Amino acid sequence: MKRFFTLASIVGILAANVTAAPAQTSGGTTPYGGYEDGTFILNEGWFGHDGGSINFLAADGGMTYNVQERENAGFSFGNTSCSGMVYGGRLYVMSKQAGGTGGALVVMDAKTLKVVASFNEIGGGDGRSIAGANPHKVYIGTTAGVVTFDVDNMEIGDVVQGIGEEGAYRVNVGDMLKAGGYVFVIEKGVGVHAIDTETDMVAGTIACTDVQGIAQTADGSVWIASSGELTCVDPATLETEEMLTLPEGVKVMCQWGAWKPTAFCASRTANVLYWNQGGSWIGGNEFYRYEIGSDISTLKPFFTIEGLPAADDAKTQQAYGVARYDDRTGQLVVLTTQSGYGANYEHNWIHLVNGATGELEKTVTLDEYYWFPTLPIFPDKYAPEFVGVENKVGLEENGQPYTVDLAGKVADRDNIAYNITLSLAGGGDPSVADARLEGTTLTIAPVAEGTTTVTLAAESNGVVTELPIAVSVGASTGIGGVEAGNGGATEVARFTVDGKKLDRPQPGVNIVRMSDGTVRKVVVGR
Repeated sequence: MKRFFTLASIVGILAANVTAAPAQTSGGTTPYGGYEDGTFILNEGWFGHDGGSINFLAADGGMTYNVQERENAGFSFGNTSCSGMVYGGRLYVMSKQAGGTGGALVVMDAKTLKVVASFNEIGGGDGRSIAGANPHKVYIGTTAGVVTFDVDNMEIGDVVQGIGEEGAYRVNVGDMLKAGGYVFVIEKGVGVHAIDTETDMVAGTIACTDVQGIAQTADGSVWIASSGELTCVDPATLETEEMLTLPEGVKVMCQWGAWKPTAFCASRTANVLYWNQGGSWIGGNEFYRYEIGSDISTLKPFFTIEGLPAADDAKTQQAYGVARYDDRTGQLVVLTTQSGYGANYEHNWIHLVNGATGELEKTVTLDEYYWFPTLPIFPDKYAPEFVGVENKVGLEENGQPYTVDLAGKVADRDNIAYNITLSLAGGGDPSVADARLEGTTLTIAPVAEGTTTVTLAAESNGVVTELPIAVSVGASTGIGGVEAGNGGATEVARFTVDGKKLDRPQPGVNIVRMSDGTVRKVVVGR
């Protein structure tokens, strides 16, 4: 039987003394405005002693330890917590196995951290990564492949076909991210699969046998990192747009040996990539910043932890967890521990580095404990917003339609604009107005005198905002027939007043759509 070890499990063997977990720093519940203005620091946990945990770093630098236990008495996550996200108002935490009091997948309310559901079995494999598809569905990465998760019913679903060899003992699924209509999934030794979030089918695979990490920049582009190259992919067509060779000695590496997310990330407000040099088991000392479009041949480290003092004067610090860029503060969040093994892991630090200059702006020293910090997770505080879109539209029967391009008029301070999905949540009364959304263009055409409401919806990070638009169609003051004054436009479709398509004129009121986009009401005699 094969056995897989983590650094946390090794320390369970090497550590000489058992140290009690630090007490929480303050009483009560839900500090700092409901956990929306700080950063969750996910910890693997001390294997054999406790499960994973979360410490909360507030915006003012204050630290609250074991917030999952603070809000759920005696609760911890599973063994070796390795990834997580805030999506659709919930905090999802993945662990490699169930253990302690938590499952391999734990779902919590993102504001209160109350546990909503916990799952020991997640499709037959160990836990890895996670990504949201839409408000009703999430994808779970495991060593058995990628599994769907039904958010509405809180149920583990089916394995997505086409990732990993059928019947394989172990599938090396790595990081995942959503970009537009696809969720991109790393498979070690194969490349990056694009799952269509509507069908749960693999729409295409970008071959890259040396794939290490994946990130998305502010313009929506998906960047795939191999150990020596960066590849830019169009997230709509899956076509490669650009390939860059890293300078000699510069690498991006996933810690496949004791898997955790790759220290490769991007800003969502600027086209900038960040990564840690890394190795197959533990992170390196050097951190890189690359601005898309600049000369990559001159790339140098913009920050290093080399030489940073540790608790023991004879030691220095080394990277352990995964670095992530925080657009709220413009800082790179860097997680370190004391160099060496065993009892050295009792000493941990969080460094906040200026994301433009590489200046170390703040260091937080954690209370001594074997945390094994793995990943900063940022809250999702803001819902998508409509900006400059009319909520009242007045039209004239037989008049011109109302048209608006919504590009640039929907924003989310927590997400990339490319990833916001627009839809018509309600088309209103078709006997009054005909509403259509094509891409980012909304068209509301008058049909007949009356009032109705057309409802736009914007989804971002699993959160939906709706905008009701009150539509009023007044009596015609000009042309009243389909043939008169239509500038040569021809009929392209005909409907009843309740929206049923007709193949020929029908006695009574007919709704006729013209080739110029206008819609007419026509009375057909018996």
